[in-house]
Amino acid sequence: MIRTIFSAIAGFVIFLYVGLFFLGYFWPELPYEKALSYLLSMASIGSIAFGYVAYNFPKKRSNNRSSD
Repeated sequence: MIRTIFSAIAGFVIFLYVGLFFLGYFWPELPYEKALSYLLSMASIGSIAFGYVAYNFPKKRSNNRSSD
């Protein structure tokens, strides 16, 4: 459970910085009010994706090892 929470936080931060980089690179004239919603959307997607992987990956790995 702790691994999932830390992974979700890491995904939030990583996707926040990636989104900030892409918005600054591709749309430097974008207003801050609109950019904030894009950044929070990207960060939420990253949080969900990293949390999902951290929650499901150890289960599948342990199932594969027990069948050997």
